Amino acid sequence: MGSKSGVLSGLVLLTVRGVLLWLVLPLGCVAWVLVAPWLRKRGVKFGQFLGWIDINFMVLIHRSLLRPFYRKAAPRWVPATEMLGVKHRVGMIDLY
Repeated sequence: MGSKSGVLSGLVLLTVRGVLLWLVLPLGCVAWVLVAPWLRKRGVKFGQFLGWIDINFMVLIHRSLLRPFYRKAAPRWVPATEMLGVKHRVGMIDLY
């Protein structure tokens, strides 16, 4: 992958993710209300849940829109069983 395609794929990722986070995060908040009792028993916090959603959302973008740029090095999905170990957080700057 050349530097031009790397810059282009990065811009596509940031643009698509930034726009669609306005849809994904509210849906994640609604989903949290529905699954919170089950996840809290396992020690998962709200931030970890939203971080898990965001990580898997970025993987979805990589595996769909950015597929031509990452043919062999596609990131892996983070299964729900690993949600407790998620350190990634979504910040307010990510929405812009």
